[in-house]
Amino acid sequence: MFKKKKNKTKKEKASESDEREKTEKKSSKQETDSFLHRDVKKSVASVLLIVFALVFLLSLIGKAGMAGEYLDKALKISFGWGRFALPLLMVILGVVYFRRYRKYRYYLTTGGALFFFVFLLVLLHGYSGLEEMKQMAEDGKGGGFLGFALAYPLFKYFGSLAAFILSSGFLLVGLILTFNFPLNKFFGGFRDWYLSLISKIKTKKMALETEKEDTESQEEEQVKEEKKEDNIKEDTIRFADEDKDEANEEEDLAEDDKEAYSIHSKERQRAAAAEGFWKLPPPELLTDSAKREKPKNLEERAQDIIKTLEEFGIKVYFKGYHLGPSVIQYTFEPARGIKISRILSHQDDLALKLATPSIRIEAPIPGKSLIGVEVPLPQGYSAEVRVKNSIVSKEFRNHPSKLAIALGEDVHGELVFADIRKMPHLMVAGATNMGKSVCINTTLTSLLYRNTPEDLKLILIDPKRVELNLYNGIPHLMSPVITDISKVVNALKWAVNTMEERYKVLEEIGVRDIQSYNEKVKRGKKRQVEDEETGKYYYERLEKMPYVVIIIDELNDLMAVHGKEVEGLIVRIAQKARAVGIHLIISTQKPSVDIITGQIKANVPTRIALKVSSQVDSRIILDRAGAEKLLGRGDMLFTSNETNNMRRIQGAFVSEEETNKLVDFWKKQAQEMESAEEDELEESFKEELEKPVGQESGDRTEGAGGEVDPKFEDAKQLIITAGKASTSLIQSRLSIGYQRANRIMMQLEDHGVVGPSRGAKPREILVGRTDEDFYENGEEDQEEREKWEE
Repeated sequence: MFKKKKNKTKKEKASESDEREKTEKKSSKQETDSFLHRDVKKSVASVLLIVFALVFLLSLIGKAGMAGEYLDKALKISFGWGRFALPLLMVILGVVYFRRYRKYRYYLTTGGALFFFVFLLVLLHGYSGLEEMKQMAEDGKGGGFLGFALAYPLFKYFGSLAAFILSSGFLLVGLILTFNFPLNKFFGGFRDWYLSLISKIKTKKMALETEKEDTESQEEEQVKEEKKEDNIKEDTIRFADEDKDEANEEEDLAEDDKEAYSIHSKERQRAAAAEGFWKLPPPELLTDSAKREKPKNLEERAQDIIKTLEEFGIKVYFKGYHLGPSVIQYTFEPARGIKISRILSHQDDLALKLATPSIRIEAPIPGKSLIGVEVPLPQGYSAEVRVKNSIVSKEFRNHPSKLAIALGEDVHGELVFADIRKMPHLMVAGATNMGKSVCINTTLTSLLYRNTPEDLKLILIDPKRVELNLYNGIPHLMSPVITDISKVVNALKWAVNTMEERYKVLEEIGVRDIQSYNEKVKRGKKRQVEDEETGKYYYERLEKMPYVVIIIDELNDLMAVHGKEVEGLIVRIAQKARAVGIHLIISTQKPSVDIITGQIKANVPTRIALKVSSQVDSRIILDRAGAEKLLGRGDMLFTSNETNNMRRIQGAFVSEEETNKLVDFWKKQAQEMESAEEDELEESFKEELEKPVGQESGDRTEGAGGEVDPKFEDAKQLIITAGKASTSLIQSRLSIGYQRANRIMMQLEDHGVVGPSRGAKPREILVGRTDEDFYENGEEDQEEREKWEE
């Protein structure tokens, strides 16, 4: 029924008693812990340490009364000179106990401080010999009796040198444990200080060298001016000798050759005269930049950035700063394990802390394991970047390219230049009133300071009618600034046709690009031309190919009216025109996908983005964010086909007054050269421009597959009447250049008027004239008819 209760053994009773005692102790401890919080314990320890440290300090200077005197004597006998370090160590421990760390950190800090103090006493006592150590302790010197007790056996059994090395090593270990400071940070900080010092020395050296170079350049300019007159005289003599040689050649030519050669000789002389008398504008037309004051306390903001990031658990180390025209770039090295994305996510927090509208973070800085935080300079400290700074610089003067342009200064305060030949086309986009038009004017100023009208031709398209009209009248223009949108398509078609014609000429001469071709022209290269009528030869110079730069100020207006047609022509030019020296610069204030299309972006990789209203607009222009963080007033991001990195630049400024002075300079020269005839390139462009809207370039012959020259029909009647087909005949009779005559001959072949070239043999004429053709003008053509029948 009932189970008998089992009696417990003595062993079981003893174990239960032990467990009960442990439980009681544990509960007692928990009650104590709950009664005295862990942070309270640390606070009490911290206060006591600091209080005793102050009392010890007062006793050392005799300000703690009678008790202080006894305390000082005790400390003196115990620690000797080490007593002066004791208050400092106690304050350090007090501060550590006051802060929140993991438990092991307090143990390590306390142990490290004791380790440091003990071996400090050993070192203080080790400077005397073994015989003197006891006397020093009795006198309260060295490390006192504690230092004597440790130093005597150490120095006796290890010797002085080994004992010093051991003591110094243990002292350093104690110091590292106390401050939890690894040695690599110490050496890294020393390295950064050393590199910063070297950088400052280099900067000063570069400034001195720049000043020296400027002095030397001024002296060189004076020497050049002195030599200029001598060069003009030499050129005059050289041209006279060349004309004399050509006159001797001319005597050996047949009568028909003389006419063609005479026309070409006059054209060459006119071009040579123009080349000799065109002068490039002086820098005095431009305005110097105003000097500015350097902002003070620049490094304080760096500390604000460090503290703000630390609040979010991001540790960075300050590495220096670069002062630009409108922003200052602080550079930091992230600690190990810190992701760049975490830093980028706190841009707005940093802007709030620094009380600035916006900041931009460049992470990483190209070529460096650093990040850059770009902060706008305080109001009144921004530098004015004038285009004259770039124009007078040694880099611009010595730049190898005729199409070098000044962009401005980067965040390091260094001048930035770009080469349109390498771009080879440029897109400028940004919101209204952010510096887009100034950027275009700066580009034009750079080009007009490096090129005469013989080197460069400009086509300016300005649908707004107000931005580029200032340039009307300069001799570089192919026509007045085009403001009629209906004529833009014709202008772009002309560029496409000229591009194809130039490629044919390069193929004929056997060169790859316009630079190689113009080098041959510069060296006076001639080519032997056969007159197919007489079979005789004469020599003619190659004609120089000028660069052609087409600037479209508002692409969105053109795309709204002639969207697909304009896009197709721009893409075709952008794809092929680089080698023949035709380049596009297009701008828009409406960066949208229907204006800056995928086809245009793919073929125009070099882009300038000014401030835009949203990150979406920035991505349309640059394929990445960043332009929405800019400051405006010429602040830009520049990316090119040579590098995928964005470079922040403060664009160079040129005023309307400076532009007017530059334009007047070229207009005055153009008036002096007024007697010079319009060249073939300008003539063909104006003919194309005046065609009715929608009409193709040139008249089309039925069944022909290409566009023809306006003088195609005249050339056709000429060779039919003469009964022979030759390029020199067309050139001489129609008074046109060789390139155009050769182009017309190609078109005559394409349209089935003449046969293909047969080397030394004349081309075959595939069409003839009827009797009605001969008698169309009455008896005037009778003589020609008889000649034809013969």
